[in-house]
Amino acid sequence: MREWFQTILSMSLTAGVTALVVLPLRWLGQRLKLPGGLSVLLWLAVLVRMVLPTGVLTAPFSLLRWSAPVVETQAETFAASLPADAALPSGTAAAAVLSVPPLPWYFWVWLLGAVLLWSYTLFTWARLGAQVSSAICRSSEGTEWWESDRISSPFVYGLLRPRIFVPLGVEADVLHWVLRHEQSHIRLGHPVLKLLFFVALGLHWWNPVLWLAWFLFCRDLELQCDAAVLRRWPAYRKEYASALLALASPHPAPFAPPGFGETGVGQRIRRVLNWRRPTVWAAAALLLVLLVGIGLVCDPLYRPLPQTTPELTLHLTEDGPGKEGGDVLPVSPTGEGTWTDTLPALHRFSSIPSPWVDLYLDENRMPDEIQCTEYLLEDGVPTGAQPAELSPYGNDTGFLLRVRPRGTGSGGLETRLYVLDCLWQSGKDRLSLSYAFQLTFPRVAENQKLTTPILVAGDTLLSDGGEASVPYGAYLNLTHPDRSGEVSLTAHTRESGETDISSGSVAGGSTGVKLTPIGVPEGTYPPQTQYYTLTYTWEDGTQSIYTFTLHLTP
Repeated sequence: MREWFQTILSMSLTAGVTALVVLPLRWLGQRLKLPGGLSVLLWLAVLVRMVLPTGVLTAPFSLLRWSAPVVETQAETFAASLPADAALPSGTAAAAVLSVPPLPWYFWVWLLGAVLLWSYTLFTWARLGAQVSSAICRSSEGTEWWESDRISSPFVYGLLRPRIFVPLGVEADVLHWVLRHEQSHIRLGHPVLKLLFFVALGLHWWNPVLWLAWFLFCRDLELQCDAAVLRRWPAYRKEYASALLALASPHPAPFAPPGFGETGVGQRIRRVLNWRRPTVWAAAALLLVLLVGIGLVCDPLYRPLPQTTPELTLHLTEDGPGKEGGDVLPVSPTGEGTWTDTLPALHRFSSIPSPWVDLYLDENRMPDEIQCTEYLLEDGVPTGAQPAELSPYGNDTGFLLRVRPRGTGSGGLETRLYVLDCLWQSGKDRLSLSYAFQLTFPRVAENQKLTTPILVAGDTLLSDGGEASVPYGAYLNLTHPDRSGEVSLTAHTRESGETDISSGSVAGGSTGVKLTPIGVPEGTYPPQTQYYTLTYTWEDGTQSIYTFTLHLTP
């Protein structure tokens, strides 16, 4: 029911915009004195938009190159379509995502309004049918009509077998034009069109633009019939105008069936007296109106939404060159508080302060909107939310996350939570997903130069004289002080002599060394304790020396 109501709202907004396109075209047609039937064709495009959730066709020439404001898609709608292996939050957060909220109060207001409007209309039509039930049938020259002393103006009543009802006592010369006008209503199918438009209006009763469309549609139906009569009897404009004036109704019923003197009589009389037979320009205008109408009932071409849940892969420098390695981020339908209540399972460690994070989508199209929010994690609680900087990177579905320093203190490790809200849109359809991961890295204060190196072995931050246990193949990462000089890294074991690991000039920056056995045959990886010495020789001749121990395991 919720999805159906959202569809009605979207249809109403689309139909309202279509009507706003028709209004200036109708005004222009009247200024150019074009046939009233052209406006009716345009109003039929509005009717199509009122009753169909999508366009008749999808075409590149659609005039509605916009998206109706989309009612927010509920998380539970997409949750059912996620693959079985998609990671969803657990516990209380999962229950919140999958719970079905009650229908909003404005749904019941809309439903009440629609039921009241349709009920009142049904009552009005039934009462009118009762009033004319005693009407007397008349006929002349093959034309039938019904006379009644209980009505004040002529009209057509009925759908399957429409009948013309005329007030008792209408003069013969006026009656002739009344019958010709009402027969035009029947021939053009106006009773059915008017009923369809009003029933559709009941779905959109809250939309004032569509009420205006209804009023003008009814007026244009009468103008179309006037033009149809005058095309057959162009020399009798004054007589026809006099008949209109004689049967003008000062207070037309709001939901009455098509009638001779019910709508806009003053304007109709002026148009009748100034009527001219359509020229070749009318044919050109008809072609233009047909093209505009087709453009209004067609939806524009949009790229389709992803058919499966797009995978977003995180890649750090530690994962190796290119796209090798990396981790697929957990995903959930976008829901407020999802990842901040239940932290994502993916937790990566970077040995580099302020690292660059590569992110890749497996889909061929980037999201239409993407927003990355960064949180500081303090004792597992997200705080300090702020936007994070994303930029395109690599191919069409890759982008780069720049992790910037925050805070004033250096030293130790800090952990952040990153939540990426992605939106894919295809016309009025949308897919909204939220990805998240945790990232831990050495803390460095913003705008503060490093005076001591940052030493990280695997996922362990080392201090001078410290030690750590790490597996072979892990990396030893050195973030150098912001100072110019030479660096030398050596290592030894109790069984082997000193081995040069790395050396060269530095002025800040980082160095990564893959940890391997020392002094053993190639291809063997015995447990080994390695003792490291890191020596900096600065430009002024001073030295800074740091030592640490690593216990390597297979």
